[in-house]
Amino acid sequence: MNPVARFRDRTVLITGAGSGIGRATAHRLASEGAAVFLVGKTGAKLEAVAGEVKKAGGKAGFETADLRKPEDCRRAVEAGAKWNGRLDAVVNGAGTFPSAPFPNLTDEDWQQAIESNLAAPMRVTRAAVPHLKKGGAIVNISSINAVIGDKLSACSHYSAAKAGLLGLTRQLAVELAPEIRVNAIVPGAVKTPMLDGWNEDPADMKAWLERFVPLNRIARPEEMAGVIAFLASDDASYLTGATIVADGGVAIV
Repeated sequence: MNPVARFRDRTVLITGAGSGIGRATAHRLASEGAAVFLVGKTGAKLEAVAGEVKKAGGKAGFETADLRKPEDCRRAVEAGAKWNGRLDAVVNGAGTFPSAPFPNLTDEDWQQAIESNLAAPMRVTRAAVPHLKKGGAIVNISSINAVIGDKLSACSHYSAAKAGLLGLTRQLAVELAPEIRVNAIVPGAVKTPMLDGWNEDPADMKAWLERFVPLNRIARPEEMAGVIAFLASDDASYLTGATIVADGGVAIV
């Protein structure tokens, strides 16, 4: 276990915890003393991550849920609050990265993107607020697509949902203060399963990195987990309504 124990005696619920940033966040928070409750759609993945956390000396539980369904959001949060007898923070990491050229975008495409990337974190947060301890924290995982246009992806519905999540973050920061802090992280390209197949041509990827990413590489999930851990911890006790852009510099070029 990490000698740094910012989350000792705290319980954190993490959605989208079966892979990618959610998985890395579970490991990071558990290493700092948190009891982590993992929520996602695939039980086998959640069970595997929980097993990894326990093997490393941490405490983990999990609940499967389809967070596009309001009742599943409520049920998962209730299970998480009951599991360890308390709830101190929520990381809204679940989401999808759909693609559809705007002229071909259907109402169903639009609705599914909103349900997965905006409505789900809203519902999870709504269910969690009555359980969160004073001084609690909510961290929303948005996307660089919320703040810039993307010439390489056809994702207007995704971008709109993730931008909406930033608006929700700011408004909830005001409404839930001073008891609960609400902040967001805006990742750029991160090496996760969501990115698989996005650009498999090494030459094209190298050219893209050199042109658009000042740090000239894709992020590791663990780097996003570090920022999330900061926002969820008392080290960020005077931050609320903040958005931390962790994109390797993409938004400034």
